[in-house]
Amino acid sequence: WTFTPNADGGCTIGFTVDFTFRNAIFERLAGQYIDAAFRKMVAAFERRAEQLYGSSSSSAVNVA
Repeated sequence: WTFTPNADGGCTIGFTVDFTFRNAIFERLAGQYIDAAFRKMVAAFERRAEQLYGSSSSSAVNVA
C-alpha cells in the first residue's frame, strides 16, 4: 500500500501484489483466484476506510 497526498486534500492509494509460484501448473491454476482475492482485499479496505472516515466520492480504479 502506498498513500500519496493530492493537492485537494485527498490522496491517491496504490496497492501492488506480486505472486510467483515455483510450479508453472500451480501458477496457472492459482492465477484464476488471484483477481478474486485482490478484489476482496480492496473491498475490505474500502469498507474499513468508510467506517473510519465516512463515505466520499471515490474514483477507485483497477489498473491491473
